[in-house]
Amino acid sequence: MVFEQLKLTLKSFSVLKNQHEALVTLDFDKSQRREALMRLCFSPMAAWLLVLVLLFFIISPLRHHFSLTAMLGMENVVVRTLLGTDWLYAAVLSGVVFVISYFTRKELLLVGIVGFLISQGDMHLFLGLMLLACIVLARILLNLHWVRFLESYSKGVWLVTCGISFVTWALAVHFSFEIYRSLLQGGFFAQSMYANRLETFILAVCLYYGLELVVLSVWGHFYTQKNPEPSEFAIKYSSARILKKLSLSKLFKEDLKDQVIVTKNNQRVYENADLDLLPKRLVELHRKEESFLTTALSSLT
Repeated sequence: MVFEQLKLTLKSFSVLKNQHEALVTLDFDKSQRREALMRLCFSPMAAWLLVLVLLFFIISPLRHHFSLTAMLGMENVVVRTLLGTDWLYAAVLSGVVFVISYFTRKELLLVGIVGFLISQGDMHLFLGLMLLACIVLARILLNLHWVRFLESYSKGVWLVTCGISFVTWALAVHFSFEIYRSLLQGGFFAQSMYANRLETFILAVCLYYGLELVVLSVWGHFYTQKNPEPSEFAIKYSSARILKKLSLSKLFKEDLKDQVIVTKNNQRVYENADLDLLPKRLVELHRKEESFLTTALSSLT
């Protein structure tokens, strides 16, 4: 079970996609509850390829060969912004990067670009840490936006996940800037404009995803030991409202579509039943879930 969820996580290459697929898996009962929660907790490990790419930048033979500073000169507005000589521009850039990350959902790609610029000596490390914080925060706030569309058990799990992600993000921001300040005061970056900057950035990246992974895993370990009350599963399939907006792979969508068709066919038994003889709450639940399934099938077609 553990290795299967790790495999799915490592193959996704996207923290956001892995989280969304875990949420839908949980909401649509695509697998056991424990497995879906396990994948949700493992999601930060999807950033493994990003870390490898950043480590490659350290030994890359092309490092320092495509420097914007050398090509454009120190007086260029882009260079001045990236090197942090004008913090008004830097603040504007942070806002722009946050918006780009929020709407494009290219978290790992954007972090990789920031790491590349730092490796080339084209970006101030402090600015790079600011952009890293903005990029990760965009994912957390985007996920938090979907909470209002969910119901019942899925909503509770997603809300807790977003809360844990935000707390670990805040801790990572604090620790990364404290580490930077301590190293700066200790003359750690005094050797050259390149020395130790990329390595410190990689440490910060590992701090963001590592903290989130550890805390989510601890929470998930104890949460899966809990036997939920049947009432917690009162409403399923509510994530159908946002299927079109979630980051899901093509294969995952195809599998989900097949499952939705089977589920709808199985629920047709109610059509031949005398609904007046059934509890009102059960009838309302059936109709609501049937509506969600219809919405899901429409979104997946």
